[in-house]
Amino acid sequence: MKSEKRIRKITQDFAKRMDVKELPISLEKLEEIATKNNWKILSFKSKLGEKIIKTLNLEIYTKTTKGFAYVSDDYKIIFFKDDLEYLEKISVICHEMGHFVLRHINTNICCKNKHISKRIRIKQEIEADIFALELQAPTYLMKSMYLDTAKKLYDEGILCKSDSKKQALYFYSTKITRSKILITISIILLLIFNLYYIYNQNKNSASFLNNRIEIVTQNFTELITQTETSIVITETITELTTTEAIESTTPQSNKTVIVTKTGKKYHLPTCYHIANKSTLIEMDIKKAEDLGYKPCATCKPQ
Repeated sequence: MKSEKRIRKITQDFAKRMDVKELPISLEKLEEIATKNNWKILSFKSKLGEKIIKTLNLEIYTKTTKGFAYVSDDYKIIFFKDDLEYLEKISVICHEMGHFVLRHINTNICCKNKHISKRIRIKQEIEADIFALELQAPTYLMKSMYLDTAKKLYDEGILCKSDSKKQALYFYSTKITRSKILITISIILLLIFNLYYIYNQNKNSASFLNNRIEIVTQNFTELITQTETSIVITETITELTTTEAIESTTPQSNKTVIVTKTGKKYHLPTCYHIANKSTLIEMDIKKAEDLGYKPCATCKPQ
């Protein structure tokens, strides 16, 4: 997938500029990266984080997300949930940094803007996930540190188990691609050697020439088969990695909506009709409809 390679290249360049040389990447290192880029990293319940969230009326995102990024003309802030496990916290912060580096939005909440189509929002979330994986375990460091399996990545505390499998699969697929190039070069060299040998040793022997050509053809067929097998393996691994990434970021059909005790409609969390309501209840769309609630005509939840 060309877009994935492009994003991983952007991430690797960013990691090198930020002097990422050791794994696992730490929260302190992410704070250092944020400082270099004039970003802020704040937890939901930190004194400053709580104050900014309240001032900007961002409370709804603290209830529906593990983290989010806010962009204004003056600053860029990454907010994250306080009670996340350490690796999950690292992953969330790296994901939101991806939105900044990949320039997914100029103002407001990254990937939450209702004016952007659903397809683009999903694409941006997938790209940020790829960025987070590569920043936590850059492939150039995986190679130099011999972290070439999911088990090693997990045992060293670099990635969680599911992310370790994804990153190891991608790393393995790049190795297969390099092997494919070497096999192709070997085929060409073998052909040149055999033809040169035939020409110099058997200029006047037609039958021997035919035998040598047959041998060359058999060798060529065998090597082509090996190359095609490598290509199939590479495409299969890439397809699996892409499918996992899409499945992990595509919203589920049972989307969370908001209802009130006295209302008869269900709303999106951002709907202004519920902005000042004191009692809000979260539930999925199916349950809301089963209870007799109807969709709000303003925010049009789907």
